[in-house]
Amino acid sequence: MNASHSSCREDFECSCPELDNLTEIARKHGAYGARLTGAGWGGAIVALTTKDRADAVVRGLIEEYYRPQFPDMTGEELEKTIFATQPGSGALVYVVGEKGIQ
Repeated sequence: MNASHSSCREDFECSCPELDNLTEIARKHGAYGARLTGAGWGGAIVALTTKDRADAVVRGLIEEYYRPQFPDMTGEELEKTIFATQPGSGALVYVVGEKGIQ
């Protein structure tokens, strides 16, 4: 993820200082990797961490980026802007046969 972000920034020039800062803060607070989402310019990052570090990553991003940059954001606005999530089960293959779905 980190190499991908660097490539987006350096090779494709589709990052910006704000996204670079967000990824650095996320890594500083426990993310194993962080990168801009999609092709950049959307203003969002995704960071990979563990459940036990997720709150620290979120708090770090709020305290070091969002509070200084947007001091008037309410708690509700922050919750809509930055949050922890986890992956779903992913794609599944269902086999339909004589015994039904297996």
